[in-house]
Amino acid sequence: MIEGYPLQLSVVAGGTLQICCSGQGPMAVEILRDGAVAELVWRSDRIEVEPQATPSDAAQQGCGWKPTFELSVQATWRSGLYLIRMTGPDEEVGLASFVVRSPVGARSGSLLVLATTTWNAYNDWGGANLYEGAKTVSFQRPWCRGYLDRPDEPTGRHARTGPTPDPDSTELQSYVARHGLSMRCAEAGWMSWERRFVRWAEARGWRMDVAQSTDLHHDPAALDGYDSVLSVGHDEYWSAQMRDTVEAFVANGGNAAFFSGNTAFWQIRIEGDAMIAHKYEAPWTDPVIGTADETTMTGMWSDPLTGRPTSSSADGCELRRVDGLPEATSADGTPEEMVVLATSPAHLWSSTPDDGVEVPAFADHPADLPADLEYVALRLLGDMDPGSTARLAAGNAVMGVFQRTGEGMVLTVGCTDWAYGLEPDPDPAVSRITDNVLGRFGTDRS
Repeated sequence: MIEGYPLQLSVVAGGTLQICCSGQGPMAVEILRDGAVAELVWRSDRIEVEPQATPSDAAQQGCGWKPTFELSVQATWRSGLYLIRMTGPDEEVGLASFVVRSPVGARSGSLLVLATTTWNAYNDWGGANLYEGAKTVSFQRPWCRGYLDRPDEPTGRHARTGPTPDPDSTELQSYVARHGLSMRCAEAGWMSWERRFVRWAEARGWRMDVAQSTDLHHDPAALDGYDSVLSVGHDEYWSAQMRDTVEAFVANGGNAAFFSGNTAFWQIRIEGDAMIAHKYEAPWTDPVIGTADETTMTGMWSDPLTGRPTSSSADGCELRRVDGLPEATSADGTPEEMVVLATSPAHLWSSTPDDGVEVPAFADHPADLPADLEYVALRLLGDMDPGSTARLAAGNAVMGVFQRTGEGMVLTVGCTDWAYGLEPDPDPAVSRITDNVLGRFGTDRS
């Protein structure tokens, strides 16, 4: 089996990149920019690769593999996500990826930030992730199978604008087993959301640069030179530095479009090549609790300890009816300038019955921890009593827009699956709205 990963998740055009691989060589390697059209930019017919041992704690601490080859990223390579396709002598294929960023002087229009921190949270390569036994997960490991490529069949995750078929919980299990994929490939990764958005946009002539989550963390100037920043799909895990970068950008007049949902639900900390998230256990086990760094606790952003609720960037908000129309109350931190464009009923996962029907908790939650609804009620309202859970049970996904005086415009669609209305079969309404937003927010067009 041939597998690999780059030592850096992104590189500025004109830089170099080291790729770590494990397998039985020789292997052929192709580098392709993935978009509306796959572009082959580099190829080597023979690179020797040897097996490299995988530590038992690779998921938490990284593989520690030695670099196999170095890649010179040409200054002419367009910004985007690039696939590293590794083919062994038995024709088995392994995939890795990296992002090419534009240098500051060549930037304009929009920057799409891939949700790679969320990819890493769900990545179960090495046997653990933030849902299965780990509080620390390393970027120094391959992506699980299905993140970067998978057969175009139903995965059980697709949103549909037409009639919804009878849900079958075995559909996804059958699909991943048939193709040897990770069960997590439907919950994160390039193939699930961002690729669909990029393919739709490029086919319609929109041009945008690409970065990845930790670029916002490590580089406060990551958004310099752009008119807008875009988030697509499932963008759940954010560090304080990531939010600082985006919020400063908006405060200085930049626009932000969140074609995503569950956005910035969990706070993470990034240390070295790994990210930390205690999640549900945070108030009890995160060592920063009770210290001067308590606001960086790795629980949900809406937790009172962070002081920065998700509603301040409006993925969802508390609503009231005014003349029959939904309006933000702003009691939960939602900007008073928020204009609600649409809402959709939403329900947190729960371990208690709702109207006689029990909504199952996530199977990978430890038995002694509450499900989402109970946990949110505990942290926000102080208890998990029926009255508290009922108050939060009928939440709302909100599509809205706001702009504070002197700042940029912010749009949120309030759902993860917006991109499924764009590709492969574009819904006219979804396409029109997206076109309007990109044009208004300054995205370049060829």
